[in-house]
Amino acid sequence: MLQPIQMKKAWILLGALTFMAACQTKSGQDPILAEAYQLHLEALDLKKQIQPRLDSLIAVDSMQYAPLGKAFQEWEASLVEVPGFEHAHDHSHGHDHHHHDAPPEVTPEQMKAIQSESIKNLKNLIAQIPQ
Repeated sequence: MLQPIQMKKAWILLGALTFMAACQTKSGQDPILAEAYQLHLEALDLKKQIQPRLDSLIAVDSMQYAPLGKAFQEWEASLVEVPGFEHAHDHSHGHDHHHHDAPPEVTPEQMKAIQSESIKNLKNLIAQIPQ
């Protein structure tokens, strides 16, 4: 049986190992996934900026802008989360969102390509929105 001093050392060691493992997970993230996450955040920021303008155009002339609104919703539904990175969705514009999951078996390079393509597609949609 462990003596009280040995027990205390064991608990301290266990706590330190747990803390180190948690820290390593955070700092040990793949740099390419970190880049993919930055691209994901950029896309979400662009979405947040353009959503009110698109909503107001649809409110004024739904026949003309409904196809663009549908394309925007399809883009939004195609969003893919970057594994290991969480963020809060902005639900202030009244749309319901489902949680986006990363596709299984995606390499960091593929995830970065997915996020790059997402931004490219969103920018193409934004170019169609009159200022």
